[in-house]
Amino acid sequence: MKKIFNLSENEIRELFKQGKITVTVVGIGYVGIHTAALFAKAGAKVFGVDINQELVDSINTLKIPFVEPYLEEMIEEAIQKKKLLATTDAENSILESDIILICVPTPLNENKQPDYSFIINATNTVGEYLQKGSVVILESSVAPFTTENLIRKILEEKSGLKAGEDFGLAHCPERGNPGEMVETCMKYTRIIGGINKKSTNVAAAIYRSVIKGNIIKVSSPRVSEFVKLMENIYLDVNIAFINEMAILCDKIGIDVYEALKAARTKAGCLPNTTIDLYEPGVGVGGGCVPVNSYFLRELADKKNVSLKLTEVARKINDAMPIYTASQIIEFFRENKVDIKNSKIIILGLTYKANVKDLRNTPAIPLIKKLKEYGCKVIGLDPLLDEQEISKFGITPSKNLNEVVTDADCVVLVTAHNEFKNIDFKELKKKCKKKVLFFDGRGAWNPKDIADAGFIYKGVGRAVYERK
Repeated sequence: MKKIFNLSENEIRELFKQGKITVTVVGIGYVGIHTAALFAKAGAKVFGVDINQELVDSINTLKIPFVEPYLEEMIEEAIQKKKLLATTDAENSILESDIILICVPTPLNENKQPDYSFIINATNTVGEYLQKGSVVILESSVAPFTTENLIRKILEEKSGLKAGEDFGLAHCPERGNPGEMVETCMKYTRIIGGINKKSTNVAAAIYRSVIKGNIIKVSSPRVSEFVKLMENIYLDVNIAFINEMAILCDKIGIDVYEALKAARTKAGCLPNTTIDLYEPGVGVGGGCVPVNSYFLRELADKKNVSLKLTEVARKINDAMPIYTASQIIEFFRENKVDIKNSKIIILGLTYKANVKDLRNTPAIPLIKKLKEYGCKVIGLDPLLDEQEISKFGITPSKNLNEVVTDADCVVLVTAHNEFKNIDFKELKKKCKKKVLFFDGRGAWNPKDIADAGFIYKGVGRAVYERK
């Protein structure tokens, strides 16, 4: 134990360079495994602790369950150099570590309230084996005051040590972008809020030794916790706005993408910027954006503050899969195609393009609604195997050319690169009838589809058909 909490930034940097820092990452899921890989790359000896033995075994045998550029190579290099070991042995890992990073998930329960059970269990474990002079950093998304109240209380009670004096405690929320997690975790600015100045400074020194991005030190963990939620809720509100505009465009015959292109030329509030407008779609998924507004709701209720805008935005985005289903059904009616017993092909099941992540994917409620109308649904996703696709309650396929032959409709839910580059004229040769193409992500050129002899419709876009 190097008593890292009492070291200067230069001393911490030098220990990283010498490979004399030991780190435990508690929770090696989607976020934790990237954190572990980055710290190992920086020279630390890293224990990736998880209660999931299958996950631990898969990482140690390089069967990485997360598809991200550079991740597998980084983990392979770290394991070969004996810089990374996945384990279920929390005790020995934490006892040996200078730094403990908590990266466990914070999902919602059935009442859409934050479920802190993973946080509580992980913190109890850390507190039980916490050593004087170490530093604990929470990376999970939580409501303001969680680090200062819940985490601190558990750690102090379990360890008998005092936060800010005997050990460091800070919050530094993960800010990576799925699909480019390694690069963005390395380059993005990190926000650090410690329970006191010393905790903040030491945590900042640790991350400066690991990442290339800037470090912003804020006054307290409650601020860093709030920043993480605020930036994701901003996305949710912005997406809800454009989804609402798309719904209106559907009713009045305007192409929302034409309007977006023109609107984005307006100057923004900041110098040399334009207004920041996102794009409409089938729905919002992932582990952050659809979830984070609920983390503030309980706190706002206690303070008698009504978060009307964020609540309405969440309702709009939650309703988009059902709205999309209604548009597909209307598409069938417009073209006098019977929806019952029809064959619909869903392209893309993950929540985000080119990312193997099914958390809160809008494909689930969309498929459920379509099946209520008696449709036969076939799913294609290049990132999922047939067993994973079957879990959606649909028929899996890997070949669009084969299943499109007698299809009635093709629906783009997730715009993987493979689906953006379809040769529609070649595809038309496989079809026995005129197929409806519904674009849920604005990824296709309506004219290309119409020129191939298909009929196009999308969220916020009119029907296109070659005349």
